[in-house]
Order: sequence, then C-alpha cells, then structure tokens
Amino acid sequence: MIRAFLAIDLEPQVIEKICRSIDDLRERIPAVRWVPPTNLHLTVKFFGNVEEAQVEPIAAALREQLHLFPRFTINAKGLGVFPERGRPKILWVQDLESWRHCVFGHSVVNEVVLFQSVLKAEGAVYRRLKVISLGK
Repeated sequence: MIRAFLAIDLEPQVIEKICRSIDDLRERIPAVRWVPPTNLHLTVKFFGNVEEAQVEPIAAALREQLHLFPRFTINAKGLGVFPERGRPKILWVQDLESWRHCVFGHSVVNEVVLFQSVLKAEGAVYRRLKVISLGK
C-alpha cells in the first residue's frame, strides 16, 4: 500500500514568494517543523492508501478525464491553517479575495502530478508517480 495524492506543482517564482513569507513566520514561530520548498504543492485530491497495482489504473482514469480540461491559471493569495481550532498542523496558501494583502503570484497549470507520500520522522517525502497533462 502507498499513500497517494493528486497535486499541482507551483511555478518557482510563486514558491520563492511563499518561502519568503514562511521565513518571516519561522522567526516568530520557532517550534514548527517547516517543509522544504521542494515539497510545496497544491493538493487537488488525497487518495489515501492505495495498492501499488492501482497507480497505473488511477493515472489512466485521470488521463482519460483530465485531457478534456483546458490549461488554467491559479492565483496564490493569503495564508490559512488547518485545523482552525487547537494546534494547527498545516499552513496553506489560499485563493480568497479577503486575503489580497498577501499575494504570491500565479501559476499556469499545464499538468497535474500523482504523488506518493512517504511519512518519515523528519517529515513527509514525496515521490512523483505519474504526470498527467491537461488539454490545450
């Protein structure tokens, strides 16, 4: 079994701006384990545990459906946390008009990536399993 999710890679200039914001937070919140820039992505769908033999059928089904969708642009604005109550486990970038003061930029989305997530003591490690292109 592997932990799998579908995600979008962000463009380098967007990741750079997000990292600068994280650097500001890192100084104010030292007790947090921050993910490396290479692990920053936009999760589209978390599949959870799937059999390794299911990776290719999942990718084929995604390819069949996603080629119909045109390429698109996402705007990364603002920060949020999950869960909202108690001790947050995830800091995320959102796309909401109410967060205009914190704009990171945009990414043109040409493809989505099926990843494997391996949980280790030092944090998650992501392995690219399949790249699925969107339509033109």
